[in-house]
Amino acid sequence: MSEGLFPIRAVAQLTGISADNLRKWESRYGAVNPARTRGGRLFSEEDLDRLKLLKRAVDNGHSIGVIASLPNETLAKLPVSEDGRLSIDKEGNDPHLQEIKKIVSLVCSYEVLEASRILGKLASFFPPSEFIQDIIMPLMRLIGDEWEAKRLSIAQEHLASSMVRDVMSNLVRVYHQKTPKNRLLFTTPDHEYHELGILAAAVLAARGGLGIVYLGANMPVKDLLKAVERTKPRAVVLGMINRPGQINSNKNYLKILSRELPESIDLLTGGHFTKTMAKDLENMAIPIFPSLQAFERKIRHYGAIT
Repeated sequence: MSEGLFPIRAVAQLTGISADNLRKWESRYGAVNPARTRGGRLFSEEDLDRLKLLKRAVDNGHSIGVIASLPNETLAKLPVSEDGRLSIDKEGNDPHLQEIKKIVSLVCSYEVLEASRILGKLASFFPPSEFIQDIIMPLMRLIGDEWEAKRLSIAQEHLASSMVRDVMSNLVRVYHQKTPKNRLLFTTPDHEYHELGILAAAVLAARGGLGIVYLGANMPVKDLLKAVERTKPRAVVLGMINRPGQINSNKNYLKILSRELPESIDLLTGGHFTKTMAKDLENMAIPIFPSLQAFERKIRHYGAIT
């Protein structure tokens, strides 16, 4: 065994996560990125620390599909009660849980229009930050749980994701400003298809009075630079999960952007980053925002009212 590296059997014993789940958490969710050798996967101490945080969160009711991309700092702060359970448990102490469950039930029945109506109604009741935190995140966690338990098909999961994307996109339109003080551009690198994070960030920026250029996910760098040239945003907001096999390409993507973007345009990133990549971004002077709350604080610099 290489110094400071652990084979999968040792990691399973040290973390309490089965070898099968370790493989799934890596390949399906990109939760960690172990080294590969002819003998198999080798996990670092950094991987071990992250896996223990993920295991704690999953044991306390969080879906791995929802939390796999969260940074360690956020994982460590996920709420649990003194007895180790979620502070808002799944049996009904959350006042919005019944409506969230109803939405999932409607998705299961393919009644997405009615599910969208209920979700849209909830969106009108809450400020965007509360809607995202109290409705969207628990909803996506429950959908992830149902999919993990095979009570939701891939088609139903896609319907739910599309519904959430439509409702949140509508919020961006609702808060659209004709003459904003500054504009922000939102996207993800090519081959990165998860856009919920940047869409949530776009909602918060729009609610704060900023202009939004929303390009969606999977954006080739050359096309992003063309869009920047035409729209002249104050900052580019880039979301990424850094799944195995994508870290080097994402790093190159960021290097190109940091080199090609005009000095007047900031580059902001959010998502899951290993300590090594976080250090690389620090060296490139590219800030990372580990949470939507941190992002909200940052956009005040651009004139957002939060």
